[in-house]
Amino acid sequence: LGRQATRIAQQGQTETWLKPLADGGVAVGIINLGPQSTPVTVKEADLNLRHPARVARNVWTHHDVAFTHGAYSTDVPSHGILMLRIGSKTHR
Repeated sequence: LGRQATRIAQQGQTETWLKPLADGGVAVGIINLGPQSTPVTVKEADLNLRHPARVARNVWTHHDVAFTHGAYSTDVPSHGILMLRIGSKTHR
């Protein structure tokens, strides 16, 4: 789409960035600026998807992740970044 990511949230030492993708999905980046690992949750309702999320993939580990009850939770290490690609299509 040629659109850059925008910060959609800042909470404590974490920032959440969102970038819309051409296929209707989004890229989500959560940055932990703090000195300790921190738990984070990505809520489907906050992503402005055109359709419900069907696939979600951790960009760094190349593994699919599951949204349970419309959310995905994990820990982000100190000074680390969680990068997810979330789509509404069932194929990649």
